[in-house]
Amino acid sequence: MGAAETRPIARGVGAATTKAQYDLKSKAEIFYILRREILAARLKISLDKKFGRPTSEKVRRFAAMDLPPVIR
Repeated sequence: MGAAETRPIARGVGAATTKAQYDLKSKAEIFYILRREILAARLKISLDKKFGRPTSEKVRRFAAMDLPPVIR
């Protein structure tokens, strides 16, 4: 995979994303990814609560963020 190619992001919450991964992406795509990651964090909190697991403070802070707008 070359430097100019992009690959689908299939990481869990808290996985590091480098600035280089976002350099070639549009604002709409960045908002889409951020929105999906926030929703994933919210789901993780719900599942952790259901199964009695602890949730990290980092995930809790991420889930508390406002969702970015949908850009088309």
